[in-house]
Amino acid sequence: MTNSKLKIVFVDWYKTLSSSKFFVNKKDPQPELCKICRHRTFVENEPLLVPWKSGKIFKQDILNAISRNRKEYDAFYSLLKASCENMEFDSDAFLPKIERLRSKGVKVVVATDNFDVFCDYSVPSLRLHELFDDVVSSHQVGYVKSDVRNGRLKFFED
Repeated sequence: MTNSKLKIVFVDWYKTLSSSKFFVNKKDPQPELCKICRHRTFVENEPLLVPWKSGKIFKQDILNAISRNRKEYDAFYSLLKASCENMEFDSDAFLPKIERLRSKGVKVVVATDNFDVFCDYSVPSLRLHELFDDVVSSHQVGYVKSDVRNGRLKFFED
């Protein structure tokens, strides 16, 4: 298929464009607190991850689940927000390729299984709406990319 036939290219976020993780912030002087947040979120509350990615619950729900008190809630929120705002591309080498596709009229869209905080904080911080034609996150569409119903990938239906 030649580029002239392409209309849209979907690019995954995690481990394609970035390997940055939530509650990991190289600039944070509290690595132990980040470790606690990651454990409480991704281990102790693992059953909440798909509902969070699917937009059924939100950052406040996760923060309530992992926090023991208001002080923790505030500290964990700050860590989560900072980790989102400080996400990085693994490489900038793809940027000229994305721009070349876009200059030929091909729409380039980030398609990601992600949480509300990604669009709230990472997208603006990284200016993803300037670099790509759109960012589509599972929390917005209500389905993760692997969600199949009646033989169809629900994430890409609309």
